[in-house]
Amino acid sequence: MAEIIDMPKLSDTMSVGTLVKWNIKEGQVVAFGDILAEVETDKATMELSCTVPGTILKIYAPAPPLSPPPLRRRRLPRPPSRPFPRRPK
Repeated sequence: MAEIIDMPKLSDTMSVGTLVKWNIKEGQVVAFGDILAEVETDKATMELSCTVPGTILKIYAPAPPLSPPPLRRRRLPRPPSRPFPRRPK
């Protein structure tokens, strides 16, 4: 019989947890103590360890996609028709 692994309360003050990434895949065999996922709480990123051995049949909560890196500003060259301005003397 299949068992559902819920997100436990990882600390006394934890009220909300955000799934950062899964360390396992569907179909993978897991044992006691295996690290299943990384969960971010209001204070730290913690590891969710396996409490029920068996095979992962389905992952119902996918990890969020990674956010894109910030845009980088860079200096572009001027077109040849506009020469650089000269410094005043």
